[in-house]
Amino acid sequence: MKRVMRILEGMSLLFVVTTIFAALFWPSQIPFIFDDLLLPFGLLHLAVVFFQDKRWRWLILLFGAMAFWVLVSDFIANNSFRTGHLGIVLRWVKWPIIIVSLANVKHWSIRKEHVVNFVILLFFGLAIINLILLLNPFQIGESLHMLYSTKLEVLLGNYHEFGGFRLSGTMRNPNNNGVIFALFLLFFLSLDQKKYWAYCLLAFIFIFLTQSRTVLILAIALVGLNMIMNNSRKTNMIMIPAGLIGLVAMLFAFRSTNLMSILSGEAFKSNSWTDRIAHYQIFFDSTSSEKVLGHGVVLDPLAVAGIHFDSEYLSILFQFGIIGMVLLAILTLYLPYLIKKNTGASLFGWILVLFIAGVGVTNFVFLNVEVITLLSLIIGAWVFLQRPYKLDDNSNNQSEQQHI
Repeated sequence: MKRVMRILEGMSLLFVVTTIFAALFWPSQIPFIFDDLLLPFGLLHLAVVFFQDKRWRWLILLFGAMAFWVLVSDFIANNSFRTGHLGIVLRWVKWPIIIVSLANVKHWSIRKEHVVNFVILLFFGLAIINLILLLNPFQIGESLHMLYSTKLEVLLGNYHEFGGFRLSGTMRNPNNNGVIFALFLLFFLSLDQKKYWAYCLLAFIFIFLTQSRTVLILAIALVGLNMIMNNSRKTNMIMIPAGLIGLVAMLFAFRSTNLMSILSGEAFKSNSWTDRIAHYQIFFDSTSSEKVLGHGVVLDPLAVAGIHFDSEYLSILFQFGIIGMVLLAILTLYLPYLIKKNTGASLFGWILVLFIAGVGVTNFVFLNVEVITLLSLIIGAWVFLQRPYKLDDNSNNQSEQQHI
């Protein structure tokens, strides 16, 4: 039985690796099926953990409830089960597989530094691709841009004038790229900001280059919160003002019109902001039952609603109604409790909650495959790194402590 569990856990971990690779590095227009082939092993492993380890039951149940409600909401709205949308439902069970598979490793001799190095490898892989896109050596950047994005987006990219260039990376969208690097920033910051300060700085630079105003504001606020909670008052009096002054200096140095609009206030008066607020009218114009139950899965918002969903709150409310929004809120608020229950510390969990809540105003977390995949990986990695270092299958390592 122990050997069977070792194989099952290994296949589930392989599912994690292939899923994160597909989400962060594989071009979306090229089919990738390896993660789907490994999904049954992940589901079976999740089922075993559900019955064997009560620490993970509520997390699995909450994701399962969201998957079930997506299915029910779509059935009610369309009076039929649309099998073509089962992939959307299955996504909601992928994320707990990633979290649990990594956080609950028992049958493989995976050390803490292995997990940290894996996250660092992902970070540097994305950083290198983004640098090539930014510097465009020998026109390689333009070729990569065409591989990851549409030709129209390539034409919109300007490789020579920073004020007009927003770094999209492998995400096809600069805002999503900013969210990805912000997750890396929060992970390294929460591990040890003194040891991983160079990684934090590099992640912040890439957030700056994406020119995502929402993500930049959130990153500054959450970095400040983390410093206040973890550092001495004397350090904060030096670091926080110095960081803000440095940020303002960078804004003026690079003359970024998009980011400078934060200081001028134009960011909150722009069409981008006002249009997002106005789009909520389509939800309020729905019938009472549609507000509560939703309209079901919407793959083409422009055709169904006449607009593009540009907020996770609006997308969830329109598709899955108030019930869906409540379920997602409960799931999000459960994360700090889950992290504290497994690690004894809750600050990182609450930082993630604030980040998810802030990003959802103008972007997506749970409804963006790339973002939620990385978020699940980071949660699983964080829990693994904070637990007592003990491996069931390697007695020589049971007493070894790794400082991260």
